[in-house]
Amino acid sequence: MIKEIRDLKNCEDFCDYFDIYEKIISNSFDIIQHAFFSEKKYIRIEVEKHENCELLMLCWSVNQEAIYHDHDKSECLMSCIYGSLDEYTVKDKNEIIKHLAMSDIVHIREKERHRIKNNSNDKAISLHLYFPPILECNTFKDMSFKDCRKKTVTIDSKLEGLSIS
Repeated sequence: MIKEIRDLKNCEDFCDYFDIYEKIISNSFDIIQHAFFSEKKYIRIEVEKHENCELLMLCWSVNQEAIYHDHDKSECLMSCIYGSLDEYTVKDKNEIIKHLAMSDIVHIREKERHRIKNNSNDKAISLHLYFPPILECNTFKDMSFKDCRKKTVTIDSKLEGLSIS
């Protein structure tokens, strides 16, 4: 898996990212061991970052959620690598819920809006590959998307102990 993470810096198109991302999530045990959780908010851990992309692990305690947001100028591949999560999107003013079981992959395009919630009775871990790295996003209070706020994306921790670079 470390080789695949290193190979991310050489990706040139969506197919390259997708192929490598599939390999990473199918063998994510090394990453999961570094997860930690907070009761106050979900945790963002930087696994790897290059000029063209970044890989983040998000750790979700029960009932934690990310409010509606977009990914500004970045695309994202997201997968649940432990537990399960729900992704909420809006189509024709109706909220659509997609249950994400382990290894399901979601592709979020730039400017696409969604929210994520851990509705399960257990912790969950998701792996997010942003290309290019996500610096900012727009957040929204609800699915009307009227109250928009620009937010700088923050990292809570950087992965230590995995010999990647």
